[in-house]
Amino acid sequence: MRHLYNPIIPECICLFVGLPVLLAMLPRRLNPIPILLVTASALLIALLNDPSFDRETLTRLPDLSHNLMRILAPLPVVALLMIALLYWLVPKELFKFIRRKPRTWAGVMVIYPFVSVIPQTIIYRVFFMHRYAYLFGNGWGMIAAATAAFGIGHVVFRHPVPVIITAIGGFIFAFNYHTTGSAPLSAIEHALYGDLAFTIGYSYYLYHASVRTVEAVIEK
Repeated sequence: MRHLYNPIIPECICLFVGLPVLLAMLPRRLNPIPILLVTASALLIALLNDPSFDRETLTRLPDLSHNLMRILAPLPVVALLMIALLYWLVPKELFKFIRRKPRTWAGVMVIYPFVSVIPQTIIYRVFFMHRYAYLFGNGWGMIAAATAAFGIGHVVFRHPVPVIITAIGGFIFAFNYHTTGSAPLSAIEHALYGDLAFTIGYSYYLYHASVRTVEAVIEK
């Protein structure tokens, strides 16, 4: 009962359930990248003004060589599973992005981590796992909550596949962030998995976000 009247409960629901659901219900699809950037900036300011927040989280890189190997080790298995899933769902999309639009693909590999991964790291791990520790604790409850929030955040794509695959990724990212307390390491991990997804062909489901943003930059 101690959480019942805590004002951060409606805040959490509005930010991490209400906002993505509202964006998904709009009659016209919006590019979520500007929304991500504005939201991440606002939440980062809130964190920096919170005296209980450990600012070293934003720069900490613990035992980089060991942790990078831990991140890279599952990638071949994950890649094979993602290839098999996309082949089962929409085989014509497998590696179509890199084959048909190599210039845009190269741009996504470079730009996507900055315009999408870093904001999501701030929102769904640094902010969420600090701000709502009072609600979900600092263990498996928090990891589960952060996983759910990350998956729900992708309802803006109006398809179950992005929600499912990002929830799986969200669990991996939340678990490793919880273990290391390192935002840069979490962003590197997220970027590797995200770039892998785009390379395999999951841009079919995520096209109107990072890909269109990169295309707009290239066309200019």
